[in-house]
Amino acid sequence: MKSIFTIVTVLVLAGLALIVPAESNANLIINGGFDNGYSSWTPANNDGAGGWRGTGGNPGGRFILNAAGQTTLDPTIAQTITGLQTGQTYSVTWDQFYEYQNTPGPIGFGVYLDSQPGNPISLNGYTGTGWKTFSTTFVASAPVVTLIFAAELDGRTPGVSGSTDMGYAIDNVKMEASSVPLPSALLFFGPGLAGLAAIRRRFKK
Repeated sequence: MKSIFTIVTVLVLAGLALIVPAESNANLIINGGFDNGYSSWTPANNDGAGGWRGTGGNPGGRFILNAAGQTTLDPTIAQTITGLQTGQTYSVTWDQFYEYQNTPGPIGFGVYLDSQPGNPISLNGYTGTGWKTFSTTFVASAPVVTLIFAAELDGRTPGVSGSTDMGYAIDNVKMEASSVPLPSALLFFGPGLAGLAAIRRRFKK
């Protein structure tokens, strides 16, 4: 009987290990600090006022998303990430700086998955001074995803009205698997463990 309890306990603990990913704190983004240029990233539609800068980041390098406020394209930068677990929730965090204000609007910056201007997962119109950290989450529907940052948004993006000419810099981009909080996991497995303990005490009598 003791061996059965041991086996069941091991299986329960293994289930906990599956629920709380061991690599939950691993950043899946390469060169998210832009300290090595923009290697591993693919920029598009950025003009001379945009692009990579080796200083002015938070700290170190930064990438500025800027064009001329066209309504047919947006300045973007993208990275394709592999090895995601389908159904897993991932968090995306980044630092954002308001660089240029030509034609402001309520929403001038967006984060997208796989396509742009469609499929935004975060939108904002930050106009403060200094760097500010933002975050959002998504559930992976495939093992590969392309993460896209864009500025100067317009009505082609769902949820955006009008057209903006708002340039932004980004730095310190991270994508990490979100763990199920340990207390929640224990709420799921706790009754089972308690039941096993009670049965074991009964057989010891």
